[in-house]
Amino acid sequence: MVMMFNPPPQQARVGAMLVRQILNGAPNSGTDPLAKTQQETIAKAVALATAGKTDLKTADSVSLQLTSSFKAIKEQSGRYNSPFFDRYFGDFFGAMAGSNYMDVFTHVITVSLAPQENIMWLKSHADDAKAFNVWLSTQKRLTE
Repeated sequence: MVMMFNPPPQQARVGAMLVRQILNGAPNSGTDPLAKTQQETIAKAVALATAGKTDLKTADSVSLQLTSSFKAIKEQSGRYNSPFFDRYFGDFFGAMAGSNYMDVFTHVITVSLAPQENIMWLKSHADDAKAFNVWLSTQKRLTE
């Protein structure tokens, strides 16, 4: 994956809004009980990530929420007899949450929400962005 510091505005804005919607969503009433348990665990982790924290910048808030949700996903690995959930979500995103790259990842995906701030941050952390790209290229994303 090659990171783009200036993605198409409409596409980037929609993507960032979807991430925020997912992080602040709740399971539908008709959701499968297993999926509902997974979603509720993640929703709780997201809520606790920023509880009591005020004056957070968007990227900081999203970073805390994503890191917390990725760790919650990893902690659920092996509980649901779901190789895709365990290996793809648990292993890959769990590894990302435990890496030093969550700030880079978050600034990239929220660039459309605060373009000047995020682009400036990414440019001033160019070595971290390059290292993140290398890290991404070495990570296995198993689906079974």
